[in-house]
Amino acid sequence: MQVDLYLTMKSLNFEFLRTKWPELSGLGGFAEAYAHPDPVGSISKLRVFCEQVVQWIHHQERLPKPFRANLNDLLHNQPFKDVIPDVVLSKLHALRMEGNNAAHGNKGDTTTALRLNREAYNVARWLHVNYAGGNVADCPDYNDPPEGGVEGFKQRREKRAILERVAAQEAQMQKLLAGKTQRGQGVPG
Repeated sequence: MQVDLYLTMKSLNFEFLRTKWPELSGLGGFAEAYAHPDPVGSISKLRVFCEQVVQWIHHQERLPKPFRANLNDLLHNQPFKDVIPDVVLSKLHALRMEGNNAAHGNKGDTTTALRLNREAYNVARWLHVNYAGGNVADCPDYNDPPEGGVEGFKQRREKRAILERVAAQEAQMQKLLAGKTQRGQGVPG
């Protein structure tokens, strides 16, 4: 059941992963949705995201695994470090360390969750370009997830569209009223 949730959870920034890695897209969606109401949960989801990326790369590259194959050891595994750019490795370590603080120490805040969502997004773009044969252009511009995740973003966008229509109508009314006043007809009171 939980796997199905990961496969169906929509994301604001990670949908480009859905074709090849639907579970990563779903984890990104959960991390976005939790960033405001439950930052510890968001950061924990991003740690799982990190772990799945690292395990997938080990499998894909057929890298030998260390004796203890926990996430820290997998990240420090020299064959893994040989195929991962330092900047990506640094982002993966940030997701791991902050994820451990969240999962084991109940530590994390919205600022950290939002920062780590961006770090995971950048890892996702790198993964997409290097392992899915995609282009950076396939990836949307990053948007900090608002409260409510993708649903909150849709609501905010709809509200903005309504406000823009109202503002345009108000400007149109002002033009009409200004036109009437200039002709000396005045505005009825």
